[in-house]
Amino acid sequence: MRKKILLLGSGELGKELVIAMQRLGQYVIAVDNYENAPAMQVAHEYEVINMLDGSELDRIVKKHQPDYIVPEVESIRTERFYDYEEQGYNVIPSAKAANFTMNRKSIRDLAAVDLGVKTAKYKYATSFEELKTGVKFTGIPCVVKPLMSSSGKGQSVIKDESDIEKAWNYAMEGSRGDLMEVIVEEFVEFDYEITLLTLTQNNNKTLINSAHHQGVDKLGNNLNVTGMAPDGIIEGFEHESHYYCVGVQWHPEFLITDFDKKFIQDFVNHVKKNI
Repeated sequence: MRKKILLLGSGELGKELVIAMQRLGQYVIAVDNYENAPAMQVAHEYEVINMLDGSELDRIVKKHQPDYIVPEVESIRTERFYDYEEQGYNVIPSAKAANFTMNRKSIRDLAAVDLGVKTAKYKYATSFEELKTGVKFTGIPCVVKPLMSSSGKGQSVIKDESDIEKAWNYAMEGSRGDLMEVIVEEFVEFDYEITLLTLTQNNNKTLINSAHHQGVDKLGNNLNVTGMAPDGIIEGFEHESHYYCVGVQWHPEFLITDFDKKFIQDFVNHVKKNI
């Protein structure tokens, strides 16, 4: 069934998303704060607005009456999403998730303060003097990031005291939107990092088709973990540059959910495209 999707953010990633949704027969309106953004070039319609202006967001939501609202960038007045959900609109993945994850302060406080998850030591700063105080708290080396930015812009590592002012200025230059604040974090040495993919649904628990007594111990070159079980077993990985190379800890013969069939069909579809 064809749905109308309002995409908030129209960069290169947004363009790929528009193409993918159109292949599924969906109607997309791309939105950003400048003309001729990449996703606008392939979308059915587009709007140019300041997405930090809540009234402008309200206007285009009312105008287009989308089935789904999909935020793709950080510089959005995400607080408005709660109102849209109350009005019956579907925000992807949800108003709460978008509002928390689009702001480093919200997501860090949720993890460290509300949930008590262990994180690197951190402080917020709205001035150069506050940043110096934060650096003293976290210690050197430490990392400075704007609370709102994209593609790593404004982020730097402080290696000695002479870097503090440079880090502040660079963070302010790379900050997006109207949030002129940074977070300074303790520098943590780590062996590897993973991207945790999550799945939400409206009702019941999500069934995962996985049972194993063997697993991947160490990934080969250019492979990235995309799924991990609570016991640390790698459940999925992808090649970082190959067109279609994925590995899944999985028993396809069980076929206990619709996802199993869709996963197999996705593989078949990619094979067909490259024969």
